[in-house]
Amino acid sequence: MKISGKMTEEELDALRKNIETRIMSAFFSIQKSSDSNSFKEIKKKNKTEILPFIPLFSVLSKKQLAFVAKKFKLKKYKKGNVLFEYGDVPEEVYIVKSGEILLYRDLDGINMIEYAISFPGDVIGEMGVISGSPRSLSAGVYSETAEVYAMSKDDFLFILKKYPDLSVNLSKILCQRIEEINRRLLDYIS
Repeated sequence: MKISGKMTEEELDALRKNIETRIMSAFFSIQKSSDSNSFKEIKKKNKTEILPFIPLFSVLSKKQLAFVAKKFKLKKYKKGNVLFEYGDVPEEVYIVKSGEILLYRDLDGINMIEYAISFPGDVIGEMGVISGSPRSLSAGVYSETAEVYAMSKDDFLFILKKYPDLSVNLSKILCQRIEEINRRLLDYIS
């Protein structure tokens, strides 16, 4: 691939895909390090017990957490089940309760790019719900079974409006992710 001079359209497309893959990979490794704690016993806990340990919800009072917990519904999946697919309209935000959720991009029905694995305590799907953009990745169950707490888009957006501290906290988390992605991207291209 050329570094200077004119690039062919194929070379530009390959470069764009390479950069997009690295940015998404960096994003999800940042999400893993910034949005999750060690939840070895999380599958034994209920949603009210889990929420205070998730950075996104850590700014809420016990009363607020109880209200938010009521909005989450437990869903159970088996290996290979899909929570959402690339291009889907975002309808829910998820907290992984047990198992592992693979975030990936299907390339051609046979090949895929694996971006990250989400573990208990991880929040997934919030970006699409907030932006209203179609899902940028697919999410499927990687372990034998998985349980997630799901909240509807409408409920999630409602609680962001109801609890401004939560919105500010989410903004901080997203800004930290963007700063880290920018740093890694600059390290990569320099």
